[in-house]
This record gives sequence, C-alpha cells and structure tokens, in this order.
Amino acid sequence: MNNRSEAEQKAAWEFVKYLAEPKTQAEWHINTGYFPITTKAYDEQIVKDNLKKYPQFQTAVDQLHKSEPMLATQGAVMGVFPEARQLTETAIEEVLNNKKNSKQALDDAAKTITSKIEEYNKTVSH
Repeated sequence: MNNRSEAEQKAAWEFVKYLAEPKTQAEWHINTGYFPITTKAYDEQIVKDNLKKYPQFQTAVDQLHKSEPMLATQGAVMGVFPEARQLTETAIEEVLNNKKNSKQALDDAAKTITSKIEEYNKTVSH
C-alpha cells in the first residue's frame, strides 16, 4: 500500500489500530459472534457480561483456545474452498493496488471460482 498518499497510509494505519483495540474487538465479537483477534477482548466487561447472559458461548471460546494448531484446525479445506479463498484475496489485492476496480476484480474472481466449482462438482458423486 505504499503507492497511496502519506495521508491515506496514516489513516489506514489509524483504522487498523482502532480495529485491533480490545474494546473494539470485544464489541465486534459480541455483535457478530466471531472470535476477537486479541485475547485481551475477553477481559472487557461487555464480553464478561455477554458470557454471563449467554454461557453457552463459552464452549466455543474454550474449544478455540484449547485446540492445537494442525491441518484439521486450520480452516475449511473442502472442495475448492482454499483456492476460492486465495482468488478472493487476490481480487482484494488487485483493488488495493489499483490494478482493477472492485466490481471488475470480484466479477473476475467469481467467474473463475464458479468455473472451478463446476469442474469440482463433475468429479464428485452426489
């Protein structure tokens, strides 16, 4: 992203720092159900209150923190999912690097992913 103005780079960095703050991550976690990117978010009162109200969510948190990293725990790997994820990441990079506009980058990725899904579906029995 060093091809952006200094002001844009500074603003982007400030935004990333804001997103990574425990308070912001705690709010995001509570409102989306996704895990926060920092364990310090679990120390925020809003998370503690939410877990008191919905103790069943503690199970998922505990499982995540007790899972050992290995192939089986490193994300979805079924079908063309890993390749589709990479194509989506590439599309995002193309937009950020001003190589394509967002519509074109995502349309191109969707077309390629759809083709790969169709190809995959022909190889598996239903």
